[in-house]
Amino acid sequence: METIEINGRDYKYKFSNAVLSAFEKQCGIRLADFETKGNVEHLLIVCFKALQITAKIEGEEFTMKYEEFVNFDAKFDLCQKMWGGLSEDSKKLSTSNGD
Repeated sequence: METIEINGRDYKYKFSNAVLSAFEKQCGIRLADFETKGNVEHLLIVCFKALQITAKIEGEEFTMKYEEFVNFDAKFDLCQKMWGGLSEDSKKLSTSNGD
């Protein structure tokens, strides 16, 4: 599990199967197709879902709204910091699924 500081608070996140499933359901694209069909909005969504769902699984309060996250990302490049974790997790998922 990784952490990222946003507005003075540390948030845990992991690109778990629950996060990837929620992303695919909301956006209508598989993570495996992200490189060819994804866009900046998709990147923002998957990173926000990682924070939101991880907090729920960990039993932690998460009150940040998506619009707030987008504003923090614009200022601090949050998604770029989180993206490395997504890349590693997606490689593991691709290998384990036989893709």
